[in-house]
Amino acid sequence: MRRFVIFSLLSALTIFSVLILSAGLLTIPVSSVFSNVMFYLLFPDLERRSAFIREMKARDVQCVFHYLALHSSAFYSPRHDGRALPNCDNYADCLVRLPLFYELDPQIVISAAKEVLGI
Repeated sequence: MRRFVIFSLLSALTIFSVLILSAGLLTIPVSSVFSNVMFYLLFPDLERRSAFIREMKARDVQCVFHYLALHSSAFYSPRHDGRALPNCDNYADCLVRLPLFYELDPQIVISAAKEVLGI
């Protein structure tokens, strides 16, 4: 049963991947393969990411930040050489991870995300 649930989750996320790709919220370089190990969305800015997280939470789906820039962390910032890392900062502001765990019905996540994204 557990294998079926995991397979169903990955199958649903693969279908969702196609929808997200067609909406332009995720791009996969030609030289890469999308593995569905961790599913994320990349928004144009912090405001839109925050609005997405807020709307998903209103639908009982808890999304989280996926990426925190190491050079900005309390641990590493004293060790950072001070150079600007705009790509790191951009990903820290714009990336959101969709929940993925055994007990979660993937259709709940997919339906809520499609509704919020209007796709």
